Amino acid sequence: MTSTYGLTARFNHISLLSEETPLVEHSSLGERLSGIRLFIKRDDIATVGGGGNKLRKLEFAVGKALEEGADTLVTFGALQSNHARLTAAVAAKLGMQCELVLSKRVPRSGILYENNGNVLLTKLFGANVHILSPDADPLEWCAHHLGVLRQQGRKPYVIPFGGSDCLGALGMAHCAFELIDQLKRQNAKADHVVVASGSGGTQAGLLAGLHAAGSDARVHGISVLHPAEKLCEIVSSIAKEACTAMGDKPFDASKVQVNDRYVGAGYGIPYDGVLDSIRMLAGTEGVLLDPVYTGKAFTGLRELAEQGAFAPGETVVFIHTGGLPGLFAYSDEFTSAEMVTASSSTESRAYA
Repeated sequence: MTSTYGLTARFNHISLLSEETPLVEHSSLGERLSGIRLFIKRDDIATVGGGGNKLRKLEFAVGKALEEGADTLVTFGALQSNHARLTAAVAAKLGMQCELVLSKRVPRSGILYENNGNVLLTKLFGANVHILSPDADPLEWCAHHLGVLRQQGRKPYVIPFGGSDCLGALGMAHCAFELIDQLKRQNAKADHVVVASGSGGTQAGLLAGLHAAGSDARVHGISVLHPAEKLCEIVSSIAKEACTAMGDKPFDASKVQVNDRYVGAGYGIPYDGVLDSIRMLAGTEGVLLDPVYTGKAFTGLRELAEQGAFAPGETVVFIHTGGLPGLFAYSDEFTSAEMVTASSSTESRAYA
């Protein structure tokens, strides 16, 4: 039974995860990665919306929305936002209206990116999708749209970009508590936690939860969006708010570690190392990463292991935050002429 440290009793909360997400040890892969003890926390697995850690944030955010009598969820994201997709799914499950304000912030076009993956799923979940140009201010647009919704008699509740605020961080603090209990049952204790860090709330919540539980695990936030200095400030601010909300001792900002060497050319732009990580984990463990978040984060984990950041035998936990639909939006990245030729050769031999 997972210790909740009173979170679900003290804060408005709805249950979107039917049980603990799996914590799986990958011994062979850990040996390849400098002899570490490697676990993957499978927050990509859930019964709502295709899975992803954003459900943890929404458990508290939507709990607050329902307390305030809201009937409409409003949130922001990039065109292929996992957070937007899961907000739409939760709204559908609860019979609420969903308004998604999505920006074309990634320099990518084409039918796959603009109509497949998360975009397709948000529409299947019945969300009203508003797509803005890259130079449009989503907050300004939303302020106007909220007025329109209220005139229509709706009661909107705004969830921030990525669900990254104090409430969202509480959901990831709960994840940290869950992780500690699972590791205890497997006779392990985390030395390092590696996670993709975009809007900052996921990393902040993990830090706050580990801090509250007295864990000394180092959390390595692999930035997929911001420069390290900016993201450190964001993460530290949210973590401090979460610790205050939980009534815990003050958070030490020196615990925030952000690595921005894996952002590449920018948010949502994959590169060869990321595609290699996706192929490697799929081909050796049957685990699927995405090109925007987890692919970059696992690339960071691999290189940190190669550089000796983890000592042999240390326990390293990779938080799999989800993002599977992104693979379909980026499928053209995996259909090079070389791969097509290899596939054709295999088929020819099979039917010769």
